[in-house]
Amino acid sequence: MRPHRLRLKGFMSYRDDTVISFDGSTIWAICGPNGTGKSTIFDAICFALYGESRLGKQHQQELIYHQVNELLVEFDFAVGSQEYRVRRTVQRRGQKTQQAYRLAGGGSWQPIPGTDKKDNLATWTQQLLGLDCQSFTFSVLLRQGKTDALLTADAPQRHALLSQIIDLTPYERLHKRACDYQRQYEGEIGALKSQLQGLPAIQEETLRQLEEQLLASERLCNELNRRQLELARLQALAQQWERLLQEQERLQEALASYEHLLRQAHQIEQDAIRLEELERVLPPLQSIQKLLHMQKNLEKKKYQLEMKRSLYEEYDCSIDTLMKLDQARVALQAFARERVRWRQAARRLAELEREREQDATALARLQEQEGLLRAQCEAADTRLLAASEERARCQTLLAESQKRLRRFNEVDGTQVCRYCGQPLTPEHLERERARLNAELLQVRQEYEQAALKEKEAKNVYNHQCNQMHQIESDIQSIRDRAFRHEQERQQLCSEQAVAADHALTISAQLAPSYLERIVGAPNLPFDPRRHLSAGSYPTPEDLNALQRCCQSEQERLQQLQQELGRRTDSLTHLETLRRTIQAESVQLRDQLVATGRDLTHCQQRICDEQAMLPADWRSRALDLAPEHVADWEDERQGLQGARERLQELARARYQHEQDRQRLQDIKRQFEQIPPAARRAAAEVVQEQEQIHLCYEEQVRQQQAQGQQLALQREQFQRRQQLERELQKAETRHRRYKRLAVLLGREHLQHYLIQQAERGIIYHANDILMHISNGSLQLLLPQNEGPAEMAGRDASESKALELRVINSAVDAQRPQSVKLLGGGQQFRIAVSLALAIGRYAGSLHQRVESVMIDEGFGSLDEQGRAEIIQALRDFEGLLKRIIVISHQREFFDEFEHKYYVDLQDGSSRVSVR
Repeated sequence: MRPHRLRLKGFMSYRDDTVISFDGSTIWAICGPNGTGKSTIFDAICFALYGESRLGKQHQQELIYHQVNELLVEFDFAVGSQEYRVRRTVQRRGQKTQQAYRLAGGGSWQPIPGTDKKDNLATWTQQLLGLDCQSFTFSVLLRQGKTDALLTADAPQRHALLSQIIDLTPYERLHKRACDYQRQYEGEIGALKSQLQGLPAIQEETLRQLEEQLLASERLCNELNRRQLELARLQALAQQWERLLQEQERLQEALASYEHLLRQAHQIEQDAIRLEELERVLPPLQSIQKLLHMQKNLEKKKYQLEMKRSLYEEYDCSIDTLMKLDQARVALQAFARERVRWRQAARRLAELEREREQDATALARLQEQEGLLRAQCEAADTRLLAASEERARCQTLLAESQKRLRRFNEVDGTQVCRYCGQPLTPEHLERERARLNAELLQVRQEYEQAALKEKEAKNVYNHQCNQMHQIESDIQSIRDRAFRHEQERQQLCSEQAVAADHALTISAQLAPSYLERIVGAPNLPFDPRRHLSAGSYPTPEDLNALQRCCQSEQERLQQLQQELGRRTDSLTHLETLRRTIQAESVQLRDQLVATGRDLTHCQQRICDEQAMLPADWRSRALDLAPEHVADWEDERQGLQGARERLQELARARYQHEQDRQRLQDIKRQFEQIPPAARRAAAEVVQEQEQIHLCYEEQVRQQQAQGQQLALQREQFQRRQQLERELQKAETRHRRYKRLAVLLGREHLQHYLIQQAERGIIYHANDILMHISNGSLQLLLPQNEGPAEMAGRDASESKALELRVINSAVDAQRPQSVKLLGGGQQFRIAVSLALAIGRYAGSLHQRVESVMIDEGFGSLDEQGRAEIIQALRDFEGLLKRIIVISHQREFFDEFEHKYYVDLQDGSSRVSVR
């Protein structure tokens, strides 16, 4: 946790809105006379995080400044790379609010759901920091007059602090899960034994006898089923014999009717031929008569429309000439504007292309460097992984050596060595202990070397990763610039495309003569890109000449209007007149086209209808009288039905031969049916039903035998399965029982607490070496083993039960910390707080700050200098160090500091 900003308003002695920032430096000093509100700053931090102050959790209204009705505290801090804000308000009427926020992208603070409740916010703070309020004041915030709180705390409080620092929650969850599995498998074992007692014991000989009875029943069923299939086949043949008899009678009757129809075949064929001929020629002949009459009318109408159309063409030609000249002038002016727009975009595109080539060269160089660094990072990662594995192996060996040494120490007092079986003499005991100590020393040295190699590999890997990130940032910057250039290029290309489309549209509207001047040659297609970038026509002189041509053509049109009797003086009216003439001309043209199309269609239809006639009818089709066509229509009506009689005749000829052949086939099929099937199908069915009843009875017996066999076989298999499951459950129960013991407080958790104690004392002695000039050294009592911990809660163990060697008094005999003087106890308290910060920071980066409120007055001048130097040495290990002191000489030793004093009855903070 790293403090960034604190805001106070109406809190204790701070009446006005006050903001204190801790950014820009690792060490901050706060100084001022006694009673000016220095310690209130730390009270505000504790109140913001945990809702507690020196008054506890109650009487929060007493924290409000006496002249205001509300207090506000905002505390901004960071955990890892994420920044948070906690805000609390209290009103005299008793209304309280609280909320935690998270800094999101864009610099906005987003509220964290659920933290507006007091209990939820406290839980969130404890989970985030890994410390409750009491542990926070022990290890991070050393209050005024209570810098030795950790030294005077009882054993359970110190044990709780260590548990929170190393975060035993995962191991407690694993221990609970192992216990749950142990209880689960205990229940499974009891259930499986109950099930086994309820199952009868079945022999394999009984199962074999039942299987033989079932096989005999199956053979009898198969024999009856075979007889059923045989009867089913005979039934089908008997039914076939009956069907063949019926079909033979039907075929004989049909052959008699077919022979009667064949005797009238000649007359039926003649009538069908005549009907077909009349139906083929009568529709074309009737259509030709109607089309000839229509052709005469259309030819007359076409002549009248052509005469009327010639009167409008002369009008439209004169008006169209003037309109084309004016349209060409406007189009050429627009073309000149689009050409200017095109060339401006082309110049900018050339500039962008040069910049793109430069970026591509730089990007290729960076990508080459990135590839080399990536390979180096992979190699460094491989080395780091190997070093981590080696360290873990050495750590495992170290733990095993320590465990063997502890077990060996337990054999002291027995008569026989449990490892080799020899008599346990003092000489044998000393030799084994020396060997185990030497082995432990060697393994510890190997572990320290492996840890040092792992740290060096990690530093190399981090350095190369930082270089990789810098190159990736440069590559991304070039790609972003290329993306912006590409967007601008696309915009310019879009503008060129619009100019080209407009130019192409204009060129399509221009007459060929003007287009030929633009492209520079006749019959050359217009290319917008080439002619917009290289052409010069039209120039301003060309546009002026075209204007003069328009004026000359307008004078000629005015003369023509006088002759036609229509008068207009403006282009707008001229366009109206032109549209009127064109509309009338279009109507005439449409009518003329429609008439010509109808006439052509009529002539074509006459030819088509004539082509549909037989060759001997075509020559006289145009000369026939309507009376002849009417007589042939009456004849066709009289021959209706001839085609159906012809079809019946064809079917009779075909079916006569088919039925005759079918009678031959039926006779052959009669011969193929066996004599046993030449009887009524009902007789076969009756016999089949009798066999079926016998078969069903036998099947029921077989099913009963099979059910009995399946039941006894299932019970036999179920008993075997339960015995296997019972064996498996008992094995797992033993494993989880052992695992629960190992994960419990007496083993692994106790070991982790001891490791934390050693780490903290190691760092504290390192700090004490500097701030006590080597005169003080902290010691831990001899570790308790599992035997001493049995039957007692882990929190009752003597966590951080410290002893101290004061070399200035007695370098051999340790004494209690409580017997030291105030200045020495202050040094030890500061060293423990800094050591807890260093140790916790190496674990999970939660404790990254320390705040010390007063206590420096108990030090002499040399002690203050040593404390100041120790605080400066911790700038690289802790993120924030905040100290409060009323001593000005202590305050002046730091560069970044605040001065607190009272003005108008309110605390004021200023930067010095």
